[in-house]
Amino acid sequence: MTHELEKEYPQSGMSKHLPPSQASVIITGLIRNGGKVVVKEILNIKSAFAGFHKVSFLIVESDSTDKTVETLKVLSKEIPDFEFLTLGELLPSIPNRIDRISYCRDIAQKHILNQDFKYDYVAVVDLDGVNHLLTKEAVESCWSQNEWDVCTANQAGPYYDIYALRAEKWCPENAWTEQESLVAQGMHPMKARAKAVFSRQRVIHQTDSWIPVSSAFGGLAIYTRKSFERGKYGSRDSQGRNLCEHVVFNETLGIGGGKIFINPRLINSKGNDLRRADRRLKYFAKYTLSLLAPGLFLRWVG
Repeated sequence: MTHELEKEYPQSGMSKHLPPSQASVIITGLIRNGGKVVVKEILNIKSAFAGFHKVSFLIVESDSTDKTVETLKVLSKEIPDFEFLTLGELLPSIPNRIDRISYCRDIAQKHILNQDFKYDYVAVVDLDGVNHLLTKEAVESCWSQNEWDVCTANQAGPYYDIYALRAEKWCPENAWTEQESLVAQGMHPMKARAKAVFSRQRVIHQTDSWIPVSSAFGGLAIYTRKSFERGKYGSRDSQGRNLCEHVVFNETLGIGGGKIFINPRLINSKGNDLRRADRRLKYFAKYTLSLLAPGLFLRWVG
């Protein structure tokens, strides 16, 4: 795969992309009840994108019951070009979490595209701790390749974001739909989870070639402005079932010929590493719940 990818997308300079030192980027993410972590998250992400000529932020908040809004107000005074929108209480009118996330991302997209200033790149980030290992070198590794429209993150451990992933021979369909089907056929819920989801959380080494995908996220995706303009967020498939908003957005780009990649060097976290004690504890808690209450387990893990 390495040689084929290099032939199709040769590393021949920056003819398509402005390098960060000459480019502008707006970083956008969603937050709810993140008052205790948002400052650390924003400062680390800001540092990782420090090589850009111009860096701005647009954070969209909703449904927080802690000090998130107050903290965002402080950040907006301390960080240049830091803007946030608070959408208030959405939970009563949009009770489904994925529907709510899609709605908020759509608000962010419209706000960015309606601004007078036209950013060269848009970085969509998660603000729940998955970007704590992100560095300036990792971000700028995206400019080692030329022919991409979307560049998405990798993890130092097993790649975790199967929900947003669509890739031939790796995760061509919705893994959660596959899990439900396996359970319906009589497979134990935890075994179904392992087969449909955990088995796909493979390690991508930093030395691997870029991986072409139909959709990916992994907590960070950098879009060219043109690709971000073409995308359209949604949260349901044709049968009305929940679908990751990034899948809907990225499939819109794919129809238009957009090239989406996982960049192995764009490391942002350790991923789904079951060697960590806290992750092992959570895994065994899920396993116990799956034995005692399979239906509740399936609702919990989504």
